[in-house]
Amino acid sequence: MCKLEQNQFNMLFYKVSFLLFFSVIFCFPLTAQHPYYEKTYPENQLKADLKAYQKTLETVHAGFYWYTPKAKMDSLFEATMLEINQPMTERDFYNKVAAITAAINCGHTGTIASPKSRKTLNKKFPLEFQYLENQVFLSKDYTQGTQPYKVVKSINKVAMNRIINQIAALRGTDGFIKSPKPLIVNNSENFSYWYHLIYPDSSYEIELADGQILQRTAISPEALTKFKHEKESSYEFLRDSILITDNTAVLTINSFDKEELKSGPISYKKHLTQFFKTVKQQGIENLIIDLRENGGGEDNYASLLYRYLTDQTFIYYESMECKPVP
Repeated sequence: MCKLEQNQFNMLFYKVSFLLFFSVIFCFPLTAQHPYYEKTYPENQLKADLKAYQKTLETVHAGFYWYTPKAKMDSLFEATMLEINQPMTERDFYNKVAAITAAINCGHTGTIASPKSRKTLNKKFPLEFQYLENQVFLSKDYTQGTQPYKVVKSINKVAMNRIINQIAALRGTDGFIKSPKPLIVNNSENFSYWYHLIYPDSSYEIELADGQILQRTAISPEALTKFKHEKESSYEFLRDSILITDNTAVLTINSFDKEELKSGPISYKKHLTQFFKTVKQQGIENLIIDLRENGGGEDNYASLLYRYLTDQTFIYYESMECKPVP
């Protein structure tokens, strides 16, 4: 066991993430004539990659068996090895490996497709969704301006619950946390990526719960960005409000990412100082901190926030474990 500074800790995970799919990225060169879901690779190459992947995890991942015992992980690798009994596309192989990775239950460990393959996944929904109370809502329709916040029943005749469960099976979370899994639909970039890994569609039939059918086609990331700029105000990563009548203050922090928070008109540290100063001056007794869209980032931003919520000394990390990275 060793103690790490956070930057060293982050660097370790970046190295692990690179190593995990090193062999896939460089063993799977693709050409424009052979999209990732068409080109096949020989059985022996796929098995060699899977063995290399398992060896890499065992060598460098400090928490490989924290949540799933070694016997279970070994069994998953063995079962997947038996399933590789013929040539496969990268897409088919990737989905098998991603399912193994998800079983580790480490939110910082994931698999990424090879660079040229990811270019084929740049198709985007011209729509955005929100998951709320076990239902998926259409929240934005950039190309047609359909009235938002209608319940979505299916995409291309596949029920939304099935799509969410299929994606969840390929994405790990920390420990056994269940809540983040359906929330993938709230991030249009991530949802689009994972959806197209499973379904290489370019057009979509969206069935709403009220029976309405929407026909949409995929758009490029550039086109989606253009629509967003035209139809949305600038996104705020940090904002607050004070409701005097309810004696309540609301602090919304949509990111702990350094670059995103720096893009705002006022620094994160100054914003917190002014916000909590105002709360104290006005005698506000109720505080709501909204982190629902916060995907994480720098730990010092989270620890700084917590310093305003306690008058006690606190330990942010009890301990860290690592393995030497070859």
